[in-house]
Amino acid sequence: CIDAYGIDPEAADFQTEQTNVLYGGNEPRISNVFYANGSIDPWHPLSNLSFDNPESPRVYMTGTSHCQDMYATTEDDVPPLAATRDLQLQSMKAWIQEWVP
Repeated sequence: CIDAYGIDPEAADFQTEQTNVLYGGNEPRISNVFYANGSIDPWHPLSNLSFDNPESPRVYMTGTSHCQDMYATTEDDVPPLAATRDLQLQSMKAWIQEWVP
């Protein structure tokens, strides 16, 4: 941190701990977040892979890469990707219904 950003490591550790306390660390206290993780996404180990929160679903998609769930649907989509997009749409519709009378 100090070499790249000029941030003292102790200050960074303290700020990280404070953020984890505020937001729940590995058990985030959030809602309306959809965790879509692809098996060939290099970032998936940093995501929520084990914490279950019914208000923030998580999906692990075999054979997909980073942000692939955000692209337009194609006929070449693997089944886990297509199923994830359907679940994302259902989740978003439910979240919007909470706000729309």
